[in-house]
Amino acid sequence: MNRMITLSFIMLVVPCNGQTLAHADFDVIQSFIMSLRPARISVTDAVHIAHCCVTYGKQYRVDPLLIASLIYRESTFNAQAVSATGAKGLGQIKTMNFPDLAITDPFNIEQNVRGTAHYLKKMISLWDKHPKQLELGLASYFKGYMGVKREVNHMDAKTTGYVNNILDKYQEISQLKQGVKLF
Repeated sequence: MNRMITLSFIMLVVPCNGQTLAHADFDVIQSFIMSLRPARISVTDAVHIAHCCVTYGKQYRVDPLLIASLIYRESTFNAQAVSATGAKGLGQIKTMNFPDLAITDPFNIEQNVRGTAHYLKKMISLWDKHPKQLELGLASYFKGYMGVKREVNHMDAKTTGYVNNILDKYQEISQLKQGVKLF
């Protein structure tokens, strides 16, 4: 279902971690989260997640809409999510990665979104100059760099499905952004 949704945009200037945001991505991400109507997420948390996606997307030079798409796939924006393998929070980050990502509380929205953006950027950067850099970076987020490197030419169906799911959601959210009117 491809519906173009037009969002009204008022220039927002919102502090998040000492920074100021004036970005249409914020409205798009917040609207997307709220359109899902997840009972477990408050408007306050949706706003916080959107702010952090934009803030840390900018800091790590990763499209905030891609970060939101990955978080959607990983946890459906449930900050308290825990996977069967023990991955935690919005970006479903594993405990072994907490020290490198400066995460002390994986259920803290800001720490988890920052860690997600940082780790995603790291995984994408490992595939620099590869024609499928984004896809391999997303696969590496899911499976680990070495796991993807061993199978770079023959990705398993589960990993391929994971990557395609994120890219499809990214395209959907990006289409929402096209409907945002800046004035």
